Amino acid sequence: MKTLIDSIKNKPLTIGIYARPGLGKTSLLLQMADMLTSESEKAFIISFEMLADHIKQRAERIGIDPRKFIVNDEYSSIVDAIKLPYLKDF
Repeated sequence: MKTLIDSIKNKPLTIGIYARPGLGKTSLLLQMADMLTSESEKAFIISFEMLADHIKQRAERIGIDPRKFIVNDEYSSIVDAIKLPYLKDF
């Protein structure tokens, strides 16, 4: 993963990760965001599944300072209401 991180570091980046619940999407994203940000930077994270507090707790559990992230969970209710049928197959 270090090679991937080095190749995208210091470039504008949007990452979308799609998979079934419980497969480690949030942990992977937090690890990548931690590696991509310096001490003075923050990563902006939007979650469609988890509340902001839960994401920060996850970061703490895997040893990452949650203050490195700005987390927005306002969109989760939109996705819950829509329940996109074609995503159920992933």
